[in-house]
Amino acid sequence: MKTMKPKFVYCVALLSLFFTFSAVVQAAAENPHRRNVILMIGDGMGFNTHVAGSYWRFGELGKQPVDSFPVQLAVSTYEIKEGVDFIPEEVKGYDPERFWKDLDGQNAGTALTSTTDSASAATAIYSGVKTLGGRIGMTQDKKRLKLLDDYAAGANFRTGVVSTVQLSHATPGAFASHNPSRGNTAEIFNEMLFESNLTILFGAGHPGFSDGNPILLRKEIGGKNWDYRYIGGEETFNKLHPLNQAETLVSGVLAFDAKADFDRLAENGFVLEKTSPFRIVGLARSLDSIPPVDGAPDDPDAEALLRRKLRNANFDDVPTLSTMSLGALNLLNDDASLGDSRGFLLMIEGGAIDWSNHGNDIELTVLEQTGFMKAIEAVIGWVEKNSSWDETLLIVTADHATGGLWGPGTFSEVQDGDKTRRVFHGYKPLVNNGKGRIPGVQYTTGGHTNALVPFWAKGVGADEFPQKVRGTDSQAGEFWGNVSRFGGKYIDNTDIAPVIREVFGLAP
Repeated sequence: MKTMKPKFVYCVALLSLFFTFSAVVQAAAENPHRRNVILMIGDGMGFNTHVAGSYWRFGELGKQPVDSFPVQLAVSTYEIKEGVDFIPEEVKGYDPERFWKDLDGQNAGTALTSTTDSASAATAIYSGVKTLGGRIGMTQDKKRLKLLDDYAAGANFRTGVVSTVQLSHATPGAFASHNPSRGNTAEIFNEMLFESNLTILFGAGHPGFSDGNPILLRKEIGGKNWDYRYIGGEETFNKLHPLNQAETLVSGVLAFDAKADFDRLAENGFVLEKTSPFRIVGLARSLDSIPPVDGAPDDPDAEALLRRKLRNANFDDVPTLSTMSLGALNLLNDDASLGDSRGFLLMIEGGAIDWSNHGNDIELTVLEQTGFMKAIEAVIGWVEKNSSWDETLLIVTADHATGGLWGPGTFSEVQDGDKTRRVFHGYKPLVNNGKGRIPGVQYTTGGHTNALVPFWAKGVGADEFPQKVRGTDSQAGEFWGNVSRFGGKYIDNTDIAPVIREVFGLAP
């Protein structure tokens, strides 16, 4: 397999995908220099989102797959303000004392820093450099940053992105593209497809479906009422044509959209009839996000709530995040079909946790969180069956917290003349109402916050993260110490990429 980025030629070519059982397993003993990194990001997942999901799924804390990980820290997530080139060591982009003082502390910034958005947070995670809100893989003055995908391209590591939201959305988009604005989704997707090192692109953004249901193409102004923005524009979509399996595929790219194909990939891997593709695009049949159809615990009442909440979803035509993750892992690990590699880096995002928290929708939040945690379980199982913790690093974290999610009674509202103001009573814990029951919560905002977010790591190189600790939030350690083994110590999101580069042996 070539390690340089190929120049794709648009041509008519039919690449037929044939699925079969794959007996190819790259054991660590056979290739001691192989390294894999799996980075799983719960977008908008703060500590209390994790608590809420634990109460919903288990009725207690400490049972989630990450709760036993050997490395348990937190991450500060702030971004830089416009015109700022450098943040001195003494500047507290996250100030524990200020955070816990009142509700305004959730978004307290400094003269140099402010609450992050997903684009700048993801860019910081993938590059190790802070940037301005809205930037994708770029500095605030629009200079290209070297991302993990760029490093991998020159070192024979395969890469991939899997997401429950559109592939060109901020978190997956920033993994392998460079753009001054996260809103340029068509440009972002086209760079990911035609110019990046990516082998795998699995996610949403399908113009022809919503939650697994076909979107009728109405006869308006040429019949063009589908939204092609997230898949590179109409021209790119027509070249991929996963919808009707037309023969106008991009050379070197294989595309599909059927749930059955995701399922077969997760179960068996694949073998190609002809020349192996450089990229494999799995476009799930949903324009916006892939509904968390596996988001209920084993409880009849919980299943009933899930069916009610997702009543418009076609459960038979959308894959779960677990399924997409396993399929991506099987492909990235298959050197027999795709050529020799030194390993892979896969980013897996539970992207709609953020959206449900933005909407202050705790029912949907626990469903999204549970689907994300089930995907983590599936990944752990894959590592232990097909790899080992001596060659694979699994990181689970968030780009930022969303919604200011706390327990009931955190604030009350009082009438002050013709205005309503909030009276802060101190941050309260969530109320556990039992397994399959929605926990008691109180949202304090519809936006992002500057709160610390969880960080868990296991496998090769995980012990490097405690060496990066920037500070300790003792109150956070006390508040969430019973969630797992978090003690209040935190790193910054810019510390993640350097450790991954160390694991891969890549120069900064």
